[in-house]
Order: sequence, then structure tokens, then C-alpha cells
Amino acid sequence: MILDTALRNLLPWMAQATMIALVAALLPAVFQVRHPRTQLAYCHLMLAVCLLLPFLQPWRHPVVVIPENNPAADDTLVAAVLPAAQTSTETSEAAGLRSAQFSSPPVPQPFWRKLRADELLLGILAAGVLGRLSWLLAGLWHIRRYRIAATPLYPIPESVQAASAVTHADALFCISSDVSGPVMLGMFRPVVLLPGSFLELDEEAQCGIAAHELLHVQRKDWLVTVLEELAGALLWFNPAVWWLLAQTRLAREQVVDSEAVRLTSARESYIHALLAMARPRPMLDLAPAPLFLRRRHLTQRMHSLLKEASVSGLRLVSSYTFIAVILALTGWLSFASFPLVGRPQLQRIAAYAPVV
Repeated sequence: MILDTALRNLLPWMAQATMIALVAALLPAVFQVRHPRTQLAYCHLMLAVCLLLPFLQPWRHPVVVIPENNPAADDTLVAAVLPAAQTSTETSEAAGLRSAQFSSPPVPQPFWRKLRADELLLGILAAGVLGRLSWLLAGLWHIRRYRIAATPLYPIPESVQAASAVTHADALFCISSDVSGPVMLGMFRPVVLLPGSFLELDEEAQCGIAAHELLHVQRKDWLVTVLEELAGALLWFNPAVWWLLAQTRLAREQVVDSEAVRLTSARESYIHALLAMARPRPMLDLAPAPLFLRRRHLTQRMHSLLKEASVSGLRLVSSYTFIAVILALTGWLSFASFPLVGRPQLQRIAAYAPVV
């Protein structure tokens, strides 16, 4: 019964998640909210909401009224409120059994033709999740292979030591020929993979890059990135979630960029380091790790570093207040349009004999 209820509510949940995620992805652009720190928290909240939708809304439970003196009617009346698709399937199966008594044996059908629509949908959803998880595992395998082949950086340059001092974080720095830009990975024993071109940069640029990666270590961004990839795997069917994930990655890098520049006080060198890392072709974009540079985010990150625009607290509060109101209305509309239906509730009433 639980599995049948989950199958019947799979499509409504997917419709709700798509509707809410699409509106959530559009609203920051509509209200021109350009504050990476709050945008990062907002995107994480929206991803969590899409995953937890079944627990954040009231379920509809059809009420079936039955007489107290007729317990045999329970199964019949409960079956009457099940979806028409299921009822029609059962009816056709029963008709097939009856007709089999008067006709030749039916021709065996392939198993996929025997599947109900909700079971077929579940299979497609599971195949997509499995594909995304396989992609995630492939990225983790690539990271492990690159980590094994990398050469530890020794002696540690003074620029890296200075970055460790200002960020109060530490990691093992390695030189890898497999990466085109710095990559931080690992939770308990963090490792930073650096391209060979890192050693050709000036000390201020090296300090800025090292500070950037060590801030990822301090913020536990590798674990957060893996959790984001898992959420993206579960919600792979929703293009709006892909958009939210892209905005999450951009906002995180903008937050770390701003903090790295503040700690090192070397904005120009940091910008030159960004441009230097952008020249080679990225080679590790499939990996579940915070990358120093994604080419498609370069323009936005450069704009954020150069503009230094401050957003007033009042404007942020008012913008997110309007966003919250619109999202609440969107959620209510999605719940009303695609309700989740739970198990029918039986209500017994006393049966009275007619008065003569």
C-alpha cells in the first residue's frame, strides 16, 4: 500500500518541484538581487524545499463512509477511491481472465507492456538518478586518480604559508599535470591540486589562489558540493534545478573571491591570476569538487570583483520578502493543482433501520 501510494504521487511531486524550482530560479533575476552570500543560502534552501516537498504540505486523504454492520464493504469502498488507471487495469485483467475461459490462451506480452504508467515513470526516474550517480562516482574516481598521480609541493612557498596564516586553514598542496586550474578536494585530509603554471605566477597571485582554496577548506565546501550533486541527481528531471545548481556554484565562488581579496589585499594580482588560469582549457569540469575557475563563470566573477557594488540591507530584506511571498503563493498553487493523495480514511456510521 505504501509503495502504491508513493507511485501514485510521483508525478504530482515532480510537477510541484518543477513549478517551484522554476519560479525560484527566475525571481532573483527579476528582482536583480546581486548579493552572492544571500544567494548561496537562498539556492541551498530552494534545493532542500524541492526535496522535502512531500513533508512540507498537507496530504489529501479521501474519506470513505461505511456502515458499522458491514465490515466486508471495506475493501470494496477503498478500491472505489483508487485512481481510475489502476481500477481500469484491474478490470481489464479480470475481463481477460473471464474471456480466457471461452477463447484461446492469450499471447504472452513483453514485460514493459504490462507496466502501469506510474511504474514506467518510476523506472525512468530511477534510470536518470542512476545515471547521475554514475557520473558522480566517475568524477570521484577521476579525483582519486589525479590525487595519486600528483606530486606534493615541497618546499612550501612563502606565498602559500602566508595564505595559510591569514585563512587559519591548512591543506596538502600538490602539483598535478592533469588539472588546468586549482582544485580543492577532501573533507578530513584536504588536498589542493595545482597546475604547473601556478609556480610561474608572482607571489601575490600565488597567495590569492592559495587563500581561495584554503577558504574552501575552511568552509567545508567539498562536502557541500557532493551534497549538491546528490540533490541534483535526485532532481535530474527538473531543468530549473540545473539552473539553481549553476547559480549556487557561481555564488559560492563569488563569496570566496570576495573574502580572498579582503584577506590578501591584492585585488589586481588576484584578477590577473583568474585570467591566467582561464587560458588553458578546463579539464576537470565533471569532478564533484570546488573548482577555482569555470570558464562560463569568468565574466560574472570578474564583474563582481571589479564593480564592488554594495547592496543596502533594506533592499535585500524587501527583495527577499517579495520573493518569499511569491514563492508561498506558487507553493499553494502547486499544492492545489497537483495534490498528493494519501491512503483513504474509513469513517464508520451507525446504520439505523427504517421506521415503519
